[in-house]
Amino acid sequence: MKPESLYGASKLASEAYIRAFSALYSKQSWILRLPNMVGERSTHGILFDFMNKVKNNPNELVVLGDGDQNKPYMYVHELIDSMFFVIENANQKINDFNVGPKDCLKVSEIAELFLDYFGTGQKIKYTGGETGWKGDVPFYSHNSKKLNALGWEAKLSSKEALKKALLKMKVDE
Repeated sequence: MKPESLYGASKLASEAYIRAFSALYSKQSWILRLPNMVGERSTHGILFDFMNKVKNNPNELVVLGDGDQNKPYMYVHELIDSMFFVIENANQKINDFNVGPKDCLKVSEIAELFLDYFGTGQKIKYTGGETGWKGDVPFYSHNSKKLNALGWEAKLSSKEALKKALLKMKVDE
């Protein structure tokens, strides 16, 4: 609850607004803290960025940071499944859950997997530094035990989610 970026601060503020609205107007609410999402129709995020980079540079894939950034990833349809599950099964006035797989995946591994699917001989070039951009955090994970206790658990690991997204992207190409 100590954000290091404007993005993190806006997520925390959003939760506060939802809690206040729920209290003031006696409305039930659901707050889900989501991991990184991957999928075939992404319009931002690591796979979208990598796709644009390899299209524009046949020689190298420039990766922000040192590649050691380590975060959880989920396939988009599994995230949607978690949302419907929570709405149908969480009955408190305010329901807040962390959603995520039990593992994380390093950016360096994502870059290698990405090039396995879409590379044309590019070398990976890291820009250096612990983070990819200002406000980025090198590591985070979600403790989803509360959601698991309710009966929902991610079926795919971060790596499996990433591979599924890459395969779907390849088919759509």
